[in-house]
Amino acid sequence: MSEYTESGSLFAVRQVNETNWPDYASDIKRIFNVEIAQSPYIYLSRLFNEHDIHQWFFNRLQKNGSLLVCTHTHSDKILGFATYGRFRNFAGSLDTVEHSVYVDSAVRSKGVGSFLLGEIVSTARLAGKKSMVGVIDADNLISLHLHDKAGFIRVGCMKSLGFKWDKYRDTWFVQRILS
Repeated sequence: MSEYTESGSLFAVRQVNETNWPDYASDIKRIFNVEIAQSPYIYLSRLFNEHDIHQWFFNRLQKNGSLLVCTHTHSDKILGFATYGRFRNFAGSLDTVEHSVYVDSAVRSKGVGSFLLGEIVSTARLAGKKSMVGVIDADNLISLHLHDKAGFIRVGCMKSLGFKWDKYRDTWFVQRILS
């Protein structure tokens, strides 16, 4: 299991792979399902079951993606996760990735999101990716602000791109050039 702890940091990041995936699958599924059930910002209505979460993970791997989990430096409790995968399946788009960051609702506003966003950007850059894209609900001001602080640029707002809880939702696309 790879681990990186910044000097003085409260957080550690671990790369998730096929070998250690079973250690993290249930916590990742739990964090996803809280977002699906309680947040209008993820446009899914059905909770993930065991099959769904495993399919999601292996789909991410097949698309040259990456998945990182964040823990406290002295604990294995997952505080959140960040991931990226192929943005589009066209040969000319292979160096652009779409990312997501999810933080356990119990530890929000404690720096986990900023830490994970910085780590997933670094991971993509080290993998030779050129550009990183995020798709963020227009009402998710905390995520938009987080991305603004991390050097992402809002490149366009698409109207009624998502639908959740009987309402069409606008979505911002944000981008950061990595190299």
